[in-house]
Amino acid sequence: MDSGVHAIVLRRRDVGESDRSLVLLTPELGKIEATAKGARKHGSRLAAASEPLACLYAQLARGKARTFVTEVRLEAGFRALREDYDRLQAALALAELTASVTPPEQADAEPYTLLRRSLEALATGPDVAAALVWSELQLLDLSGFAPVFGSCALTGAPLSVSPVWVSPAAGGYVAASAAPGCSDRFQTTREALIGLDRTAGLDDPPPRLKFAGECLRVLHRVWLHVTDQRLPAHESAVRSLSGPADA
Repeated sequence: MDSGVHAIVLRRRDVGESDRSLVLLTPELGKIEATAKGARKHGSRLAAASEPLACLYAQLARGKARTFVTEVRLEAGFRALREDYDRLQAALALAELTASVTPPEQADAEPYTLLRRSLEALATGPDVAAALVWSELQLLDLSGFAPVFGSCALTGAPLSVSPVWVSPAAGGYVAASAAPGCSDRFQTTREALIGLDRTAGLDDPPPRLKFAGECLRVLHRVWLHVTDQRLPAHESAVRSLSGPADA
């Protein structure tokens, strides 16, 4: 049965001599895999639409074992992302995270809507790191993994003075009295957790975010726990956007 879907390309993999296997995020079908036959051939109409981060409308044909992309209309290529290294790194990291936490073939428009909005913010926002922090917090919340940063996840105690402890397994910030019982605990700054707590409650990405680099480093540790896998794109983006330390 053929069907048309809106889609964002999360990931691609070359298969055979000229095909590409795509991981697509769609509002109609959820996260799916589809093959773009001949996408690597010179002049293929599927070439540009099979690039990661491409937003498109795709016509799908379902075979016995695989789904194929037969026709595409590119809706947004996000050129600004591809012309700026930091923006591209951030967008690829977000696509990696989305692919990691979105269950396959469960129709849900919210992950698609959030990613589309986040890519627009990463392409146009004045502070790439701030936009990425906001996007990741929204994705954690949507996926049911939102940590607690404003009070202790175990005792409810308010955020203390720096340095403070975070335990991804415990669910976020942990007070000093509870930290010894958390084997995965690590230290960060009070300022970073305040920034994360406030940004999580915003409806839109902030134009600026102090200590955004440290916020991203905290989030990376959280994502490693949530996904239980290596996240090379996110690690690269964090390294690029945060540097050795925040000023």
